[in-house]
Amino acid sequence: MCDNSLVMEACQEIPEGSPALDDHEIGHLLSHVDEWELIDGAIEKTLAFENFFQTMAFVNAVAWVCHRENHHPELFIGRDRCTLR
Repeated sequence: MCDNSLVMEACQEIPEGSPALDDHEIGHLLSHVDEWELIDGAIEKTLAFENFFQTMAFVNAVAWVCHRENHHPELFIGRDRCTLR
């Protein structure tokens, strides 16, 4: 079940040279969100949509939020899905 307390959080810049989160810390944070996974050292989630138009509307909304937060994830876009990494 998703813990909505993270919804109100904003991205914070991590100073260069800061230690990365360890697996325990990552696991704890992932326990507060639904359907995110740790894959090859990064967290990711794939969302499915009914069609290309809905997929692109989602991508554009994510781009707007990411720009505002100065956080730029990788996006992998397909006809009816988008993976955020």
